[in-house]
Amino acid sequence: MIKMCLEHFPEARLQQLMKNVVYVGVMSALLDIEVDVLKQLIREQFGEKEKLIALNDKALMMGRDYALEHFSCPTTFRLERRDLIGDKIMIDGNTATAIGAVYGGATVAAWYPITPSTSVMDAFAAYCDEYRREEKSEKEVCHCAGRR
Repeated sequence: MIKMCLEHFPEARLQQLMKNVVYVGVMSALLDIEVDVLKQLIREQFGEKEKLIALNDKALMMGRDYALEHFSCPTTFRLERRDLIGDKIMIDGNTATAIGAVYGGATVAAWYPITPSTSVMDAFAAYCDEYRREEKSEKEVCHCAGRR
């Protein structure tokens, strides 16, 4: 995987990052994972960052194509789509923290933008924009110092 990344991605950082996505591509072929679902997850992760989406799509397909060419795909193991969530939600801890802060009444946030706090504050700012408004004026009532 790293050899493919060295050949296809010019920057050392990209070579390291993309090897994981190449791996996901290989696994998608071996386990018969729906590649469109993986591409959608990439889009959800990177939003409007078209360059990152294109790089990740490229790495995903490199891994998938390699596996399809060099291995017997799919294996006897399969992953199947299931809907066992029902009325539950799946959420990561940082998003849950941000929602908790908004629903707990927080209206001000200040932070130094560094991982892992940035994703908490980005989510907090987004939920404030959506849910914390004065009813009559639609004026923002949340203020986030450090907001990008």
